[in-house]
Amino acid sequence: MRVRSPERITVTVPETMLAEASTVKLRCELSRTLSRTAKSFVSLLPKGESQNLCKKSPERSRRGRLRTTDMEIRKITLDEKVEFRTLLKYCFTSGSNDDAITASDVSWITLDEAFAVFIDGTIVSALRNINFKQSIRGVLKDMGGIASVATAPEYRRQGHIKALMKAAFGDMKHKGQVVSALHPFKESFYAAYGYVTTNAWIDVKIPSHSIAHYLDGVRPLDSHWQFERVKAIDVKAEVLSFVTQLSTMPHGLVIDPERPDEVWQNHHRNSRVIFVKKTGKTQAIAKYTKKGQLETGEIVIREMYWQNLEARDKLFGFFALHQDNCPYIWMRVPFGTNFRSWLRDAMTPFETKIYYRPMMVRVIDVEKAVESLPAVVDGEISFALQDNYCNWNTGDYQLIAQSGQLKAVRAKDSSRKIIMKIEGLSALVYGALSIPEIVHRGWLTGLDEKTTELLEHWFPTTLVYNPYYF
Repeated sequence: MRVRSPERITVTVPETMLAEASTVKLRCELSRTLSRTAKSFVSLLPKGESQNLCKKSPERSRRGRLRTTDMEIRKITLDEKVEFRTLLKYCFTSGSNDDAITASDVSWITLDEAFAVFIDGTIVSALRNINFKQSIRGVLKDMGGIASVATAPEYRRQGHIKALMKAAFGDMKHKGQVVSALHPFKESFYAAYGYVTTNAWIDVKIPSHSIAHYLDGVRPLDSHWQFERVKAIDVKAEVLSFVTQLSTMPHGLVIDPERPDEVWQNHHRNSRVIFVKKTGKTQAIAKYTKKGQLETGEIVIREMYWQNLEARDKLFGFFALHQDNCPYIWMRVPFGTNFRSWLRDAMTPFETKIYYRPMMVRVIDVEKAVESLPAVVDGEISFALQDNYCNWNTGDYQLIAQSGQLKAVRAKDSSRKIIMKIEGLSALVYGALSIPEIVHRGWLTGLDEKTTELLEHWFPTTLVYNPYYF
């Protein structure tokens, strides 16, 4: 037996097995065996703890030498940033990828968030668990954002991402990240880990003249109102402060208040922010970029928020001022928004695009994810939860609504008639699906009329809005 840290796994494979794997089929079988062996030991523990990992006894080669293959799953070090970025660049960009990696290319990689699978000391698979906060029905929760998931092509279909996902779940639990979200390359892939599909956003292209009627409120601008136009990289604190203090934060909105300034600057280096202020206090903001000029000019609004309708009208008036050199405006809006009510005389056809990668979501910690969510009626439901990947969630619970808030507490009784899978609870918390749809998918069983009515009151279906792609 060998004692290793929770972030390191070593699997030893005899050289004779490697030599005998002369065909692709045999090599694939060997790879799968190696992956299954490694995955059975993957379990991130709180810092300071350790676990025993078995090591296969090496066999001597025909020349009497020993050969081993080491597999590690851990967070990267500072010296490994370039190698980590090189793999991501190969997997996610086009072209030759021969350009040297610069300091700015790796400035956004945070060591505490970057996991990798190492084979014989080389990074072959990568994943980031990003530290975010997310609004869940108006309540901010710590969230783990899965991104930068990549494997070198010669090492794919060997279970490395599955091992990384397990490691990421353990990391989320350790950090207190109670929910998780991601933008999938393929929904079915992440559905296998308990993630549930919500929705994306809508991008709307409108002619600038269709909001020209807002110009009356900004030409001239009342002395109590001010426009402040700045580079987005310089106003991280001001933007996040305004968004987190909105009277109603959009459900599903992801923010990153605790991430390094370098990350914010990398993400916003080409963006501007317009602040709409009244007597010095911000009432509305928008992040945007400009492209082209004159007949090809466009304004692209990535995010926009306002505290009241008067501030919204001033914000639209600001963008209407660009109509002479930017005839079109793109707006990113939530699903279900009647944006047509904002426009006037929009006889020129406008476009709408639904982003093709909807956000997928998952509960990581049942009790903390449900805590303080709004509840319109009091009541109590007992249920048993099943979670195949975050096994700390599996068990019996009471869901209690009292004084306008929900909470989930552990229960001792194991004879629960209501059985819920983690997909079912995640769909409820995020409002992704109706109760009948969740039951139809087999994620929730044992309901009666009373418990169905309670769940419908507590978890009405609702659309998420997160214009921040990560």
